[in-house]
Amino acid sequence: MDKKKYKYLIITLIVLVIIIDIVLFYFAFLKKDTLKMKEYENTDYSFQYRSDYEVKEISKEKISLGSNNKTGEINIVVTKIDDEALKRDKMFIIDEAQKEFSNNNENYLMNYSGSYNVNDYTVYDYLFDDEERQIDLNYILKDDKLILISYVNDNEYFDLYEERVLDIINSLKIT
Repeated sequence: MDKKKYKYLIITLIVLVIIIDIVLFYFAFLKKDTLKMKEYENTDYSFQYRSDYEVKEISKEKISLGSNNKTGEINIVVTKIDDEALKRDKMFIIDEAQKEFSNNNENYLMNYSGSYNVNDYTVYDYLFDDEERQIDLNYILKDDKLILISYVNDNEYFDLYEERVLDIINSLKIT
């Protein structure tokens, strides 16, 4: 093979490698950020969620979102608190709701509990694990409404899609 053909072969291979790198970079880093946000609104609250999720179930008290088995499921449940319960300390209401979950799901162990502020709300966060699945419970108490935003997923996918529930919490507006 003469030198001229060898040069063209090397240049062609270099150009081909560069094109493959650009395509891989696009799909690895840029394409995933092109997900659009959808908006959900009802009389109690509104929030935004990523377009790769869809509404799976909807009723007056509950909405379920998901995409497939890997992305897990996000549930939002609104409970009206009666006047007698509202006379109690806010943490009593949150603790009772969390205890009810624990009593109904004895195979789940609590890994974390804490609180943080988002917008005008305090979010009380509890993380449970049963060695196969994790459940992240986020309680928000506003006026006479207790809102539970839960995220359930298999352990191997939990961290990959947890950001989806944080998108909802960060965009939540309670009416």
